[in-house]
Amino acid sequence: MKPLVVTACLLLSSAAASASSADAWEEFRADVETKCIAAVPDNITEATAWVHDTGTESFGVAVVSGKSSPDGARYSYFCVYDKQSGGVELTPQVEANELMDSL
Repeated sequence: MKPLVVTACLLLSSAAASASSADAWEEFRADVETKCIAAVPDNITEATAWVHDTGTESFGVAVVSGKSSPDGARYSYFCVYDKQSGGVELTPQVEANELMDSL
């Protein structure tokens, strides 16, 4: 009976760890998205972000795209999120068409 109780406890603790891990990654992605979108220039509207699920060991990575209010062109920015400090940096803008054409 004791091995059954130990096995049940291990399974339950493993399930709880997986759930908290999934929750932590979801929280991470939400933070990256929020901070990266907030970092784009004010003249960019309708900004959306694609966030890599885990990033690298040290950094979160996202691509933020939106419309420029003066000319209506779509621009994208690569966003790097420092996992330790929570700060973000953006690359200079790239025209969305240029980005898609190079893929």
